[in-house]
This record gives sequence, C-alpha cells and structure tokens, in this order.
Amino acid sequence: MIEKIDVLKAFLGLLENFSLDESRYRQLLAPDVKFVVFPNLLAKVTHTRDFAESMKGIAQGRALLRSQSYHISSHFESGTRLAVELVWTGTMAVDAGPLKKGQTLSAHVCMIAEFAGGKIVAQRNYDCYEAF
Repeated sequence: MIEKIDVLKAFLGLLENFSLDESRYRQLLAPDVKFVVFPNLLAKVTHTRDFAESMKGIAQGRALLRSQSYHISSHFESGTRLAVELVWTGTMAVDAGPLKKGQTLSAHVCMIAEFAGGKIVAQRNYDCYEAF
C-alpha cells in the first residue's frame, strides 16, 4: 500500500517540475478533487479550484516562475487526513506587478490533504509568504 506522504510527495514533484501531464496527476488525484487556497499576500480572497482549473494554474505558474521547490519539514496523519508543514520557494521568470524577474519568493505552508482510495480528494493550503 502506498503511503499518503508518498502520494503527496509525488504530487509536489510534478508541481516542482511544472508538469502538464494530466495522466500523471490523475494517478494521484481523485477526478473530483478540490483545492482550496486561503487568503495570503498573493491571493486576497479564498479560492477553490477543481482539476481543470488547477491544470490552468500550473500552466500560469510555469509562465511566471523559473523554478520552484517544496521542502517538507514535518507531517502527521490522522485517519484520512495528512497534515504537512513545508517551505515553498519560487524564482520569478518575468516581471509581474511588484515582483521582479529573478526575485525569489518564499512561503511557509500548512497543507491539509484528504485521501480516499489512495488518492487526494481535497487539499487546503494556508500559505504564509515572506514579505516581498
């Protein structure tokens, strides 16, 4: 049996590489997956995305960022949930508003993923960006 943390790490690996291979994501995500990102420095309101909207977001990230990485510092499981603390860093590929090409961004993230059938069915992100 695949561990929840291994599924999440595989998902984050696809994101790190800005993969747009939907078939690889579908191996890890339920068809009706929901992603919720709560307000932060980059997103002023809570937004929810389904699979298709998430794929569009990955393509947008690919256009804005030269690179990104996720470094998990801790995690724990409770039933069908996996809670992860991580640090995300991203380097801008272009100028975008107050963000400049080459600038490195950093966020401390709490991510709660819910699982069913070995796949992520929901994920909530609490992203705390360092000031930029």
